[in-house]
Amino acid sequence: MTRLERAVAERTDNIKDEELAESSQIRPQTLEVSRHPVSLESTEEDGMRVPNKLSDRLMAAYLCQEYVNLPIFDLSDFKSAYEASRASGAVNGGSNLFNKILNIIFSFSSLSMHEVHDADELPPLNEAGKLTSFADNDDDPWETLQSYILQSQYFNATGDPRVAWTLIGIALRTAQTLGLQSKTQGLDVYNRKQRELARKIWHSAIMMERMLSLQIGILPQTPNPFRVPLPSHLDTDYIDSISGKRPNTSAERPSIIEFLSACARLYSNVEDILAIEDEIRIGHNGCAAKKLLALDLSTFFKADSLLYDWNISLPSFLQKHVSAEFRDDPIINRQRNICRIRYLYVRLRLYRPLLIMAMALSSNCDCKPGGTVHFTGDAANSPDSPAALSVVRDSLFKCVDSASELVGILSVEENGLYDDHRQQRGQFSTIPSFWENVDYLYACGTIFLAARSCPLFYQNENDEVNMDNTKQRWRDVLKLLDYYREIYQSKKMKNVAASCLRTLNILCDALESPVAETDVTAAFDNGTRTRIFERIGAGVTVQNRNRLSRVFGPRLSTGIQSTKGYRQWSWIESLPIDLDVQ
Repeated sequence: MTRLERAVAERTDNIKDEELAESSQIRPQTLEVSRHPVSLESTEEDGMRVPNKLSDRLMAAYLCQEYVNLPIFDLSDFKSAYEASRASGAVNGGSNLFNKILNIIFSFSSLSMHEVHDADELPPLNEAGKLTSFADNDDDPWETLQSYILQSQYFNATGDPRVAWTLIGIALRTAQTLGLQSKTQGLDVYNRKQRELARKIWHSAIMMERMLSLQIGILPQTPNPFRVPLPSHLDTDYIDSISGKRPNTSAERPSIIEFLSACARLYSNVEDILAIEDEIRIGHNGCAAKKLLALDLSTFFKADSLLYDWNISLPSFLQKHVSAEFRDDPIINRQRNICRIRYLYVRLRLYRPLLIMAMALSSNCDCKPGGTVHFTGDAANSPDSPAALSVVRDSLFKCVDSASELVGILSVEENGLYDDHRQQRGQFSTIPSFWENVDYLYACGTIFLAARSCPLFYQNENDEVNMDNTKQRWRDVLKLLDYYREIYQSKKMKNVAASCLRTLNILCDALESPVAETDVTAAFDNGTRTRIFERIGAGVTVQNRNRLSRVFGPRLSTGIQSTKGYRQWSWIESLPIDLDVQ
């Protein structure tokens, strides 16, 4: 059994009880993927043949759209190596690891460029469906790590987040095996450029792991990420060095390292957020009122305080209300919007468990014969109500507000792209890539549906939430997902957007039917329902529970209950990873 097979099993919840033999090196062998695989081999028969003009466009798109957000290369060395490969013709036939990395970059960049596939300028990707090992003992260790991270980005973009999760795990384990931590400390151990590159690679991989962790609902597997210090600036890390613009000496000089550091600190809250979801979840035949009185909100308040501090400490060019000198730079505008959108999504995930609690508290509870509703209307304002109820009610509104602002940003920016520019959305877009937005939109859609069916949301006398705005944002979610559905279809990728759109419409219909009083999750197909229950810890056998505890720690096994208790609210916790994606 290979080390990769063990990594896949551990990170996708399929590890066997017996211990697997350890190999001396961490290296991928052959990884099967379902659709749209990237060809990593550059042979005469199946290597990519990209014209120089197109390769330059794809490279420029990668540097301005993806590299600036996940800087895994030393820019000066990377550009020099690319120019050398281009001049020698090795871009279209080189067999070394760097040229194979270029092929991944070209495939990755093409996903955001409609005109590339429309014109059939980029050859079709290898249909063999295999990710082939290309790590050699003689390869540069940095290039090995960079290749794993790029593969993870690519497979996540093409609808295979579980494969992406496994690959980023291999990257982090390989980094630890290579002793990357020792290469990031001390002036005498390594020269500064290599030391900063090591730090950038580490924190890029950590950030990718935590983003995927939220996507697939599994705790991050790499503890204490800040044992490797955050990187500091090099001259090539300033945004004007990438865009080619002249630095403004009278203003702050933005750097991609500031963006990386901000996102790394933002996603350091992921473990707490997933812990809060488990802690607040109401179990089998549980009473929401009793759960409310027993809540330990210390982790919630800790995460809330850290997020507040994170937001107010952002550098000025990443803040919500940016000064005039930064408004004309497309890279800065995009990074600012990405920061805000990611922050709002993390906030949404923090508040969502309490939104579910609000729904349970204001719905019929079976804790008494004949059922009872524990809290209605303005009960939170009563001196007789527990203070925790006010936290729950306020979190309900803040969750909806976070979703509304997030969808509002996406809607405004997408509508701002004229039809001509939509064909080149990657070049002109000032928001995250469409594959990242789909996860956000699905979560926002479920929040809007939940709010519409929550009595506490409707009975707010102070009009804390604009109902018309919420309805408009729901329509925006459907419109944006329909637009992204067309993009997925044109790329012949797994159509995650289509599955999300279809599911939200099914849930909307279910909430307007009699099933809304008992089990909205019944509207899902059996496969989706099973995946949701298994992910949140419902209906897991004792044997699997013990196995999960060994892999992920004892906390995961403590919340495992019968599926029955989760049916009423588990649809709100559903993720695109749970859906049946075609």
